[in-house]
Formats: sequence, C-alpha cells, structure tokens
Amino acid sequence: MQCMQFEIYNRSEFPKPFLAIDEDNTLIRLASPRTSSLPNLKSRIRTLIKHLKPGSGVALTIEELCPGGLDLTDGLLIAKAFEKSGAKFIIISSGTIDFPSLKNRKMTKLSIKKMNYIWLASACFLVGRIFIPIYAQGNFDLPIKRSLLRRAKACGLSGLIRFDSNSP
Repeated sequence: MQCMQFEIYNRSEFPKPFLAIDEDNTLIRLASPRTSSLPNLKSRIRTLIKHLKPGSGVALTIEELCPGGLDLTDGLLIAKAFEKSGAKFIIISSGTIDFPSLKNRKMTKLSIKKMNYIWLASACFLVGRIFIPIYAQGNFDLPIKRSLLRRAKACGLSGLIRFDSNSP
C-alpha cells in the first residue's frame, strides 16, 4: 500500500492540470441547475465530461449552498462521473459567488474557542464515496494552523488548496 503525502498549495501554484468547474466560470454555470440551459443532471454531466483532458483532474463546486443551486447529492453524482471518466484527482469547494453572503459567511459574535473549518465538510463528504485523491479548497491563513491540518488529515483528504489573489 502506497502512502500519499499530504499536500498544501495556493491554487495558482497547484502543479497538476485541472478542469475548473468552480467559482465564476462558464462550466459552473452549466453544472448548476440554477443557471444551466441543459434540461437535466444527466445532460449536464455528459456536457461537462467532454471538457476533461486525459491525465488531468477537476476543481468542482460540489454544492452551491443557495436556493435552487447544485446540491450535495447531484454534486456527488458529478464527482463520481468524473472519477469514472478518468479524472486523476478532485479539488472540492462549495458555495457560489452569486450569493457572496452565503459563500463568505463571517463568524458570529459567539465565542468559539476552536475554529470549525466548516468549508472542509463538502470535501470530507466525498471520502469513501469516490476513490481518487480529494483536496479541499477554501480560505485559510498561512502558516497553516495545526488544528486545520489535523482535521483535514483525519477525514482522509489528500491535501488543501488555498484561494489566493492569483487564483484563476
């Protein structure tokens, strides 16, 4: 059994090629039932898979966290379709730029002694459901906090991808 090294990158410096179906681009608009002109999930998946290049991975918003948006169940089916089609890894994020108040939620005034890193949840949900390396993508400070690293490793992720100012 080969043990993979846990990886941490800024998105703009990620060394492997990937198809971006996240953030504010044309392909996320095709993936989302909220914005796609395609009639159903099956047709959306078929269209998205055509864009995958051999040997590459995919960066996928797995759930949009907004009314009428891509939900976790459909996101899982899309992720499985990419795995079946040969994606080498998957970078998972959640939320949508169309609803910044939902994507960029701020902590309340409640006192929380330990950061909860809720943005890891969508990526961790895929562990054991797909069997290619899974990276969680989110906003976190560098140097990375040990509590974040511990949580990400404990749920079985392959690494963390940090949004940075140079991210596409």
